[in-house]
Amino acid sequence: MCLLFNLMLRHSFVLSDFRFGLIKPVLKDKHGDITSIDMYRPITVTPVMSKLFELVLLQLYGDFLTSDNLQFGFKKETGCSHALFTLTESVKHCK
Repeated sequence: MCLLFNLMLRHSFVLSDFRFGLIKPVLKDKHGDITSIDMYRPITVTPVMSKLFELVLLQLYGDFLTSDNLQFGFKKETGCSHALFTLTESVKHCK
């Protein structure tokens, strides 16, 4: 695996199998109506090797990967409550 990952990094090439995931529906509430589409949420199942490669990349380059301060999703220590607070405060300020 180390050799494979090093070659992928050296040649800036990711195997096509690493770029795909399988979307599976997961039942939200086992006591609800299982025939209703609203009772399911999609999750993506990715290959273990691609997840391991992602962890290696984050370990090596995580300090260099940043996103905009206005992004709330998919970031550590932020989420919907932070986004809603910012929206609410912005609306109050504009009023």
